Amino acid sequence: MLVALLGVVAFAGHLSEGAAIDWAALHARLVLDADPAAAPLAYTVFAVAMTSIRLLGDPIRARLGAVRTIQLAGGFATVGYLLVLLVPNIVGAWIGWALAGVGLATVVPVVFSAVGAAGGSVGRALSVVTAFGYSGLLVGPAVLGFVADSASLPVALIIPAVMAAVVGLTGTPAIRAITTAAREGPGLVLTAAGHGTMGRWSYMICPQAAASSTRWATRRARPLPVTPSRRPPPSP
Repeated sequence: MLVALLGVVAFAGHLSEGAAIDWAALHARLVLDADPAAAPLAYTVFAVAMTSIRLLGDPIRARLGAVRTIQLAGGFATVGYLLVLLVPNIVGAWIGWALAGVGLATVVPVVFSAVGAAGGSVGRALSVVTAFGYSGLLVGPAVLGFVADSASLPVALIIPAVMAAVVGLTGTPAIRAITTAAREGPGLVLTAAGHGTMGRWSYMICPQAAASSTRWATRRARPLPVTPSRRPPPSP
């Protein structure tokens, strides 16, 4: 189910992004004991890095390809979070948040582009993936806050670090399958059985079914024969 994998990638990317937005400055102040004037710069570094790379997302994806881009996204974000967790000074945390921003910047553009390349009912698939993504933004603060209160903030930040790794590990096979199918021609079949609002979605690579669907669409696209209109003969 490629749409489910893309949804997991969107969920993981949004959760990791939301964790940086909510906790970067607090981590610098409470865990690293940074100066109150320097602690907010942790979020600033993350936001600047993420915004800069997101503006260049399409050229990067066009140059490296979607699969390589999502691999690097997960790798950069994971390394960034590891630096934040393991380096006990504010400069190391700034570098970590910058790398996390660089990695997470391209997740959403690559995932949404993959949904569009999948074909089928793109609007419905995009709504499902978007719902997964925003669920990460909604669930993340509650879960991280609970873990930080129960254990500690560094322990809570392990969760977005794992989610950053999930971006690369889950997104790579899903986007590779979609890219391969799009390169080889129509072969990505979307079937949906609507149960409830979101329905059950399954994607499969099935050239035979796709070819049959293509022939059906071709027949449907053929123009109907035009019958001459029966007009009365002109009067002399």
